[in-house]
Amino acid sequence: MKLPQKEVECKIQTLPPSPEGAGGSESPEENSDILIKTILDAFWKLWVQLKLLASFVMVDLGGYQLLDRLVQWSVRNPHKAICIFAAFLAFLLPFLLMLGIGLSTLLMTLTGFLVLEGVILTIIAMLLIGCLGSLILVVLFLKQLNRT
Repeated sequence: MKLPQKEVECKIQTLPPSPEGAGGSESPEENSDILIKTILDAFWKLWVQLKLLASFVMVDLGGYQLLDRLVQWSVRNPHKAICIFAAFLAFLLPFLLMLGIGLSTLLMTLTGFLVLEGVILTIIAMLLIGCLGSLILVVLFLKQLNRT
């Protein structure tokens, strides 16, 4: 599954020069489009590099053979394989817990801020609408009193 050199060179090519270097003025929409395109191109290049690295490790360095030998050993020694797998999970569990706590704290902080900001903006908007509505009602009521 190794990619040919021409395909690699084709996928990993440099971006064309930006038109702003030619002295042309661009709108903010064009700048954001160029930024998004640049970011997507960078992620695509990173993805291609990761695929090439995985292909190199699995094909050239014998990753498939290592996995095959590991599965065969696990079939011959199921008790040892289960113990090693359990030890690996027990070793990995604290890291996963800390990662989960950190990411959940980050997520709750961001969403909590958005919810709090949304609640505050809603309350302020309701107060503003209430004040303007009552002002309009008072003006209409006074106009009605002046007519009679």
